[in-house]
Amino acid sequence: MDEAREMTVQAFELSELLELPVILRTTTRINHASGMVTLGPLRKRTVQGQFDKKPMDYVYIPAVSRRLHPRLLDKIERAVTLSDQSPLNRIEGSGKWGIVCNRLSYGYVSDTISELGMTPPVPIPVDTLPEVPARPPNLCPGCPHRATYAAVREVFGDEAIYPTDIGCYTLGLLPPLHMGDFLIAMGAGISTAGGFSRATGRKVVAFVGDSTFFHSGLSPLASAVYNNHDFLVVVLALQAGSAQAANMVMLGALAGSRVLPIDLKTFREMIRTRTKPQFAEINLIAFDLGTFAVNFSSTE
Repeated sequence: MDEAREMTVQAFELSELLELPVILRTTTRINHASGMVTLGPLRKRTVQGQFDKKPMDYVYIPAVSRRLHPRLLDKIERAVTLSDQSPLNRIEGSGKWGIVCNRLSYGYVSDTISELGMTPPVPIPVDTLPEVPARPPNLCPGCPHRATYAAVREVFGDEAIYPTDIGCYTLGLLPPLHMGDFLIAMGAGISTAGGFSRATGRKVVAFVGDSTFFHSGLSPLASAVYNNHDFLVVVLALQAGSAQAANMVMLGALAGSRVLPIDLKTFREMIRTRTKPQFAEINLIAFDLGTFAVNFSSTE
């Protein structure tokens, strides 16, 4: 983790030196890791900037781009040189053979060498490495999206088209759920839903997470409303991310379909009085989502 901190500092310094953006690319395992770090001196923040008008440097019409392209290639060469000379590159041990690692692969190699009882530098025949079984990605056990998907499929069935979007809920495409028929880009689940609905005349249910919805889902939704497209959008909100709330969606679907001999008003009163006050409202929202889905499916 301390190395990640140092790389972040150097990323800002490199960006200022080359006058280029530097992308700080982390990985899932780094994002979920924690550890002790040693903080260095904090530089004084520069909060006031200035803008020098240089349209022949900043407005990239073809004539400007042709002139700036050689300058960009030169910066790339400088970046390669600086990367090769970085103190973050190091060689451990000595010998005829070596393993080139970067990022987390270094940790994997180090752990493997230790588990085999070896100390670097050592050659490692491939057939002596332990076989790691492949683990396909899947929704987490107990994930409320499972129940949501099951409830929606119960209402709309296999004939409906289910565009999905970018997020962990994309994994709903895997068996046994099979709740993802099309994915192309962030926010495109809603926009493609309009196209599928208009072109096929079939029921269409688009799934989108709450963050993606606010990031890039509002514009295609406005377009769908303007063009009177007929489809359902299910926003998988983190606020409803509990197994209890997901079960409430299914309960709402059952209640809305009149399968149970209890009216909706009684169901709502039971939810309001038998759940903790801080959770009552979100459970009612989940319940209403289920009843709405049933009513939507019955409207032709």
